[in-house]
Amino acid sequence: MASSPDSKRKLMDAAEALVKAAVSETEATAVSHGRATVASLESISKSVSELHVSNDGKLNLILPLLAEMVISLKGMNSKMEQQVNILQEEAKRRKIEFALQHTERQNFDYRQDSGYNNKSNSLVTDILWSFLKGNGYYLPSGARSTSRNTCESTPENFRAALISQLENLLGSKPRITDAADGRQIIWYE
Repeated sequence: MASSPDSKRKLMDAAEALVKAAVSETEATAVSHGRATVASLESISKSVSELHVSNDGKLNLILPLLAEMVISLKGMNSKMEQQVNILQEEAKRRKIEFALQHTERQNFDYRQDSGYNNKSNSLVTDILWSFLKGNGYYLPSGARSTSRNTCESTPENFRAALISQLENLLGSKPRITDAADGRQIIWYE
């Protein structure tokens, strides 16, 4: 069968019409999908914007509450520090009171410049009363230990024996400092 140029032409025109229709359909579908995508993006953008505004509002509500909470926590921290200090002072006071009740359990002999032998109990009691008041106590000048346990009668041995007795009673070492007038003061902290 011979095909005529006219029928080829018609076939080509039909094929071209089909391609144009397919392209047109594809363009219409693409435009439709594009519009749907744009609408979705606009909806998402609107939701994000509303969420941002909503979150800003929530943040504006939350920030002052957080600031109040920080102030409240600082106040609580300060009160807790005060309570800890009070408890520490009370524990220190109880240690001193215990020591005052037990000064006779341990003592040593010492001699002052006056030449008389003394027991450390009364000196330790005086020192503990000063500690109880929050004060230090001036050590007797020229005091020397005369205990049989020490080989030398020196001021250093006296201070060592005194600190040892106080440490045994209190559970911690007091400290000795030099006063401006050359005397020595014993402290309990």
